[in-house]
Amino acid sequence: MATALSHFADCVDLCEANGLTRIAVPNRVMMGHCRIYTRKFDLGLDDMRMAREAAIRIGNRHAEMFATHSLGICLVAAGRYDEADNMQSEALEQARTLKARRYEASKGLRAEALALARRGREISEETGPGFVGAILYGLLALVEDKREDQEAALAAGEALLGQGSVGHNHFWFRRYAIERALLLEDWNEVTRQADALLLRMAAEPLAYASFVAERGHHLARQGRGDATDDAKFKLLSSAAAQIDMRIDALGSALRRM
Repeated sequence: MATALSHFADCVDLCEANGLTRIAVPNRVMMGHCRIYTRKFDLGLDDMRMAREAAIRIGNRHAEMFATHSLGICLVAAGRYDEADNMQSEALEQARTLKARRYEASKGLRAEALALARRGREISEETGPGFVGAILYGLLALVEDKREDQEAALAAGEALLGQGSVGHNHFWFRRYAIERALLLEDWNEVTRQADALLLRMAAEPLAYASFVAERGHHLARQGRGDATDDAKFKLLSSAAAQIDMRIDALGSALRRM
């Protein structure tokens, strides 16, 4: 993602130098996506808002939908769920209006979340599960009511990753799998999923993935009663707070459901 950010930025610079606004817009949105994984959430939001304004100005409704959808993703990634709620509702409405079913697939209450995730999985299977299929299985593992259904979703998601999926699936599936294991206090599963995330990112470590994995490892050691580096974890948590990254928001919301 760090390398991709450089390429997208070069593309946007080239487009702007040659007046190619229609091409610049989606590439600027992708700059914002890349910034998520480097934990530069506010810079990513700025990129996406700028792209959305340009899309509205030139009348490109699909690009506007893509930017709106992306703003919701970035806010969710930062754990800013209250801000994300309206944006995601708007993005879902735009996707349905444009019949952009792939984007509808990736869009409260537990029952509502479960219904949306199941519907998203159905659409994903129709449009190509390699795009967001594993992410949706990760969500289902969090919100399915029965333990066996959660485990089936985990197995299906991991199978999809093994078959080949777009890169973001690896991050978000592991993110959700770690959170589920923390909720169940399954410390060995937390460690397994955190290790898998770090292995996937080994060639090009990403700040967000490293933080999610380190948090998982720390909480698993703490849960097992093993020795922990509390000072290091406090520094990590402080750094997250400084960028308004609300990493605990997902687990807190699920516990209230």
